[in-house]
Amino acid sequence: MIVLRTLGAIGLAAVDGRELDGLLRQPKRLALLCYLASPSPGAWHRRDTLLAAFWPEFETGQARSALRNALYVIRQELGPDVLRTRGDDEVSLDPALLVNDVALLQRDIDSGALRDAVDRYGGDFLPALFVHDAQGFEKWVDGERHRIRSLVLKAALQLSLDAEAHGDLAAALQAQRWLCETAPDDEAAARRYIALLDQSGDRVQALVVFDRLHARLRDEFGSEPSRETIRLIEEIRSRRTPAAMEEQAAAYPPPIAAAETSPGHRAGVRWRWWAGAAVFVLTLIAASLGRWRAAVGAVPTSLLVLPMENATGDAGNDYVATGLAEDVAARLTALHSFVIHSGARARWPVRPREALATLTPRFGTAVILRTRLTRTGDSLQVTSEVFDAQSGATREIATERFTLGTLRDAGSQLAAAVAGAVFRVPLPEVPRDPSRPVDPEAYRLTLLGWHVLLQRSDAAGARELFLRATQIDPLHARAWSGLSSTWAAATTNGQIPFDEGFALAEAAASRALALDSLQGTAWANLGILHALKARSLAAGEPFFRRAMMVEPANAETYMVHASALRFAWQWDQAHDAIRVARQLDPLSSYYAGLEGNGAMCQDRPADALRWYRVQLALDPRDRSAHLGAGRALARMGRWDEAIAQLRALAVARGDPAFASALLAAHGERGYWEMKHREGAGLLEERQRRARTGFVAPYLLGVAEIGAGHLDRGLALLEDETRNGSRMVYKLPCNPEIDEVRSLPRFQRLLAAAGALPLTATGP
Repeated sequence: MIVLRTLGAIGLAAVDGRELDGLLRQPKRLALLCYLASPSPGAWHRRDTLLAAFWPEFETGQARSALRNALYVIRQELGPDVLRTRGDDEVSLDPALLVNDVALLQRDIDSGALRDAVDRYGGDFLPALFVHDAQGFEKWVDGERHRIRSLVLKAALQLSLDAEAHGDLAAALQAQRWLCETAPDDEAAARRYIALLDQSGDRVQALVVFDRLHARLRDEFGSEPSRETIRLIEEIRSRRTPAAMEEQAAAYPPPIAAAETSPGHRAGVRWRWWAGAAVFVLTLIAASLGRWRAAVGAVPTSLLVLPMENATGDAGNDYVATGLAEDVAARLTALHSFVIHSGARARWPVRPREALATLTPRFGTAVILRTRLTRTGDSLQVTSEVFDAQSGATREIATERFTLGTLRDAGSQLAAAVAGAVFRVPLPEVPRDPSRPVDPEAYRLTLLGWHVLLQRSDAAGARELFLRATQIDPLHARAWSGLSSTWAAATTNGQIPFDEGFALAEAAASRALALDSLQGTAWANLGILHALKARSLAAGEPFFRRAMMVEPANAETYMVHASALRFAWQWDQAHDAIRVARQLDPLSSYYAGLEGNGAMCQDRPADALRWYRVQLALDPRDRSAHLGAGRALARMGRWDEAIAQLRALAVARGDPAFASALLAAHGERGYWEMKHREGAGLLEERQRRARTGFVAPYLLGVAEIGAGHLDRGLALLEDETRNGSRMVYKLPCNPEIDEVRSLPRFQRLLAAAGALPLTATGP
């Protein structure tokens, strides 16, 4: 028996699995075999139909000779009995000797085995098979693709409807998700998937699905979702679903080693009780808001928080400005009747008033909060104003003066002033636990630590700050959460042995959650650590779900989740997570850069370049954006443009020697000479660290390639793959491998790593 595979990939093999690759190297004869196997082996095909489909440019005698030769080759490759003839005019395949996946799929559907049919569909019919001068065949392929695809999509929809009717919501979701992924342009399918997700309580994923649909309709077709879809998503956004969240919470693991009787835990309970009461009061206020809105004027439903301008003349106060703006945005997010877009962490220039109106279409808001940090004597002062894009009016709403010793309460006071002035609802100025306030210096160090980690990407420097904060105040949960992030980063980046890093990061995250189980970043850190330890994405998902539940507006949790998905090479899901993070922190260039990096992992440099340019528009000083843009241009073969991009970066960072060398470089050779020069410095640094401490062999391997030592680097990476290193998940994404990406040796290495170190279900 011979098996012909045509869905999602093309294959021809004997029943024992032996590949029959002779025909696979002959496109027209392979195409003829596939045509003869349609709609199933055994169907008879007239020779004149075959001549018109495959040799329309030949005279009749030549075409018949070409057909005879093609049938002769098929017999030689597959055996003399595979082909049957009926008189001189008809040809078919013997169904007892050859079977194909399309016929099996049709059989599954006819017998009602819809799940088997959906599972059998691996993708489009005859992908990437092109036959020169055979327009009839190409037209037939297009028709078959549409027919088979329609059959499978209908089967998936019926599966989803049947599962929902029988109360199996999980199976309904599974079938509907497959349908949406297979037909991303089907708005009706996406709308049903959104409704099912909402029904299951997964409101976050429902919003992700809508965002993906909205972006695709806009980017691919220049259109918007239907009013029916818009009504559904607006209903989901406006509805509060505490019952669904409680049902989800019951399925999540409890905090590891939670100190149920610790003072910090009791403080968290008191705060959550108080916060619950406050939310209840705010809900009543919001419910009555519509009755008195007309009397006081229109109340906005959303607000864009710009990064705070540091006008103190001291760059050392940057962390104060960033931390305060972030604190205000986080506190305002607690007002669930309103939408807060935070740009607090962005290194985004404060635009002149007339430019602010251009932001409103992008974020769907007409009101923008601008804040400015100044120094007044020994104190710091924040002035805040709101800009109304519709009227063009600017109104000052609050001025708060504080010292570093009272920094912990400044954000609360400012957020309360903004809530009252903009949304006309009270936001109490209450710290999390009045009976045990955070030590002021520990609070300041923690604020600075997060700034150093997220703005400067300096995990080692941030770790020292978080350690000092936890020493000063051992009950400060946010400091422990930050410490877990620095250890998790060192572990996933191969800077410390995995088991050692796992223990340190898990201990810090567990301590944070024992003090305050609402620390979403700590939950997310546990998610990626447990996924890597078990080599199973499923092992981390409960932690990620808990992180998103307790802090749905925390962009960090989605960023960490995206990293885990990328480690499993689940690119589309990682893209969705980054998109949510980007919406939560829309002015930060960091998340646009992550979009670009994800596209480079998939070898889509044109898409990556678009994102790196968005990143540069948000922050022209962003070094990673310049490097990414240069890398994408090189992958596209635009060598001189890539060199110019690197030279602009060298000039910007004050490296005249390298800028001068880049000026003399040209073409592919010049580009790689310059990259090898940079790579030699990285290799030397990693070798030096390896002599005195730990550096993952994987990192040495990619550094060798970056320095131009291709054989040596590939050999190290091959050893790491054979040894099952957890670091090989980075193979598609590491920038140093660009030079070898298309080499057969690297492709074999990538295939060997295809048994992913992080899978959906584990080893």
